[in-house]
Formats: sequence, structure tokens, C-alpha cells
Amino acid sequence: MLSLEHDGIVLCGKRKRGKTTLCKALYRNEKRVVLYDAKGALHEPLEIPCGWIPTEVLTNKRGILRCYVPRTNKPWDELEWSAYIAILAGRCVWVCDEFADALEGGDPGESVKWVIRMGREKDIRFIASFQRPNEVPRMVTAQASDIYYFQTNERNDLQYIQESASMEAMLIVRGLKTGQSLRVKDGEIHSIVCTVSPDKPSERSVIPADLEQPMTMDPSE
Repeated sequence: MLSLEHDGIVLCGKRKRGKTTLCKALYRNEKRVVLYDAKGALHEPLEIPCGWIPTEVLTNKRGILRCYVPRTNKPWDELEWSAYIAILAGRCVWVCDEFADALEGGDPGESVKWVIRMGREKDIRFIASFQRPNEVPRMVTAQASDIYYFQTNERNDLQYIQESASMEAMLIVRGLKTGQSLRVKDGEIHSIVCTVSPDKPSERSVIPADLEQPMTMDPSE
């Protein structure tokens, strides 16, 4: 299991930045995973369509459980069902890749809200990924101990990072390379993470030399 220090983990980055690779690395070695991927690209051994509750979920409370809800044409319902399965299973990591896409512009359902806000009561941790920082519901950021920001030059994204973390965090994120992310833990800069393969994320506690030079935002950008 993710350690007790993790209330939740959020990843923010556009496509092709390495976000999904890091997401898979974070839960790869977990024994109990309930997954939903709004893109439909990620899978686990046990498929659980909406409306079906396999006996493994109800009876296997401590052993290995690696399952996913398949992506069809009702992503909001599927996201909600995956959270409900996580609640029934307990003691697991609930993962949603492309959380905002699954919401389809709506608000999270009651099961999703419970997992985010109250999951610790049943030893449930969450990992959720988003393309844009301002897509992350306040409810999610309030319960996340770790946020990983991937490279972006979008002015609105950079402004969000500056206001929610710091100017230093914003400058680092702007200069990251593909595959790198800035880990902000409990509101403080923690490290730069580089995922070189799905199961080997590495961290640097110091800023690389090429990011040490001061950078400024061009108001015209």
C-alpha cells in the first residue's frame, strides 16, 4: 500500500509529457488496485463492468485484487462505479487516469466524493491525473498530499501553479523536459521526478543545473 503519509496523489500534465507512465509507476507494485482510465488504454487482470460486483471484491479483503472498470460510452457512471468498487474492496489504491474527461463537465458522484474525502477510513488512497491544473476540483487538491506537475508553457497553468505553490515551482515547471515532473508535497517543493520506465521512477532532491538559471514570464505569451 501507499504509505500512510499519502492522503492522495494528483498528476497534472498534457498528453505526451509522461503523465500516464508516472501514474502506472506509482501504482505498479500495489497489491490492491481499482482502476478507471477515461482513455480506455489502461487495464488490470480483473474486468468489472458497471453493475457487476464479483465475489473477489466482497470476500477477498486482504489478498491481491487488481481490477478495472472498462471504458465504454458512460464515463461518468464508470468512474462512479470504480469508486464504489474501491469502497466495497477497502484497503486499496483507487486510480483514475484523466479524471476530468471522466466527469464530462459534471460534478463527482457520491462514491467518488467519499473515496476522496473519507477513503482513509477504509485505508483507501487515490491517484488521479488531469491535463490542466485548473481542472482539479478543490475537493481533490484539499485531500492530496502530493501533486506532480509536468512541463507546460500555458500562461493560465503557470499562474495557477504560482498561486497554489510558489513562483519557484512555476519557474521549475516551465523548464522541465518531457518525462520530468515537479513533486510538490504538502505545498512545498520536494523533488524533480524522472520516470525512465514504467517501474523505475527516480527523484532528485536538488534542482538540475539547467533549471538553476532564473527565468521570467513574457507578458506577451
